[in-house]
Amino acid sequence: MVSCDAAKVECSSITGESAPVAVTVTARSDRAVEAGNVLLSSCLVHQGSGLGIVIRTGDRSFIGSIARLATSTTSTQSTLTKELSRFVTFIAIFAVAMAVIFFIVGVARGQGALYTFVNGFLVIIIANVPQGTHNAFLHLLWLSVRRTDTHFFAPHKFLRPRIPFSPISSHTKRI
Repeated sequence: MVSCDAAKVECSSITGESAPVAVTVTARSDRAVEAGNVLLSSCLVHQGSGLGIVIRTGDRSFIGSIARLATSTTSTQSTLTKELSRFVTFIAIFAVAMAVIFFIVGVARGQGALYTFVNGFLVIIIANVPQGTHNAFLHLLWLSVRRTDTHFFAPHKFLRPRIPFSPISSHTKRI
């Protein structure tokens, strides 16, 4: 900013602070975001006026550098994803190998190739698909979350207050 007259701006898209901040001509910090005399293109002027000089545009601006950092990130697989992928690959290789063996044995025994393909190859592959994998996986995730939750946060202490139990309540009369 070259000059300003009681200017207050709101830069919540960058800083997260929704309250307007006063703009000054002198820098308060060496960092552009904290300087107080540098405004970004996403800042909204709530009060006052000012005159400024554009110093950076496009990819060289502060917002452009944030956009470049956001697009340059690479996604990595979690350990859980890697293990599941390895398990699925193992089951698939095992099922195909077993089906090929059954197909070869069926043809060697003199059964028709189509009959052996349908009853030997396809049935074996379908039989090797574990039907309970999803349920077992979700159950294991639930158990691990529950164990972690009770170990670190102990929500049962906060959600269920301990109320002393009396078999005879004050609303009932003893006869």
